[in-house]
Amino acid sequence: MTIRVYVAAAILLGINLVAYALKDRGMPTERASLEMKIQELPRQFGSWTAEDRTLDPRVFKAIGAEMAIDRRYQDTKKNIVDLHTAVFTEYGVRIPHPPEMCYGGAGFRVTDTKTLDLRQDGSAGPPVQLLTLENPQGQTIYCLYWYQIGDATFFTGDGQRKQVRSLRGRTTWPPMIKVMLQTVATTPTEAEERLKALAAPVFAWTKEFH
Repeated sequence: MTIRVYVAAAILLGINLVAYALKDRGMPTERASLEMKIQELPRQFGSWTAEDRTLDPRVFKAIGAEMAIDRRYQDTKKNIVDLHTAVFTEYGVRIPHPPEMCYGGAGFRVTDTKTLDLRQDGSAGPPVQLLTLENPQGQTIYCLYWYQIGDATFFTGDGQRKQVRSLRGRTTWPPMIKVMLQTVATTPTEAEERLKALAAPVFAWTKEFH
């Protein structure tokens, strides 16, 4: 019985030492408990309606997310936008599984990048990134993406480090969300307008995720 007490005390001491070490580094010492599920993301936004797509368990494991979904949205004009979003409760200063890695593994290369904002009335909005990608077969796709913590968006390592610095010292950190939208279009302008039309209401929902 005495040995068990010593073992339990040693384990407790180890846990406390880890907590203090994380606190000294400004890292969270407790995992955030989520009250929402990303699966609750609406399947309808205006003229857009969605059906769930199967997310490969191997992909889910590789991205290291707490939860994730794949969906295909289609509007009344039959335009299609594929959506992938993932929620991370454990993160640091490195962007997890950036789109360039995803698409690069599938044989696509980035041919153009453009920073946009999601507001369409001319005022400033949350910044997001638009990628134009091509594969050796000549297929062109467009990907609009961002990462966010609360209502702050970013898509670079510097952007993530800035957000992480603002959280240091807190016992728990809010979830970080990755949103990625993909479409095929005849022109970059067409792709931009289509992706922003869906991305804006998606962001309005995800910024309230907790």
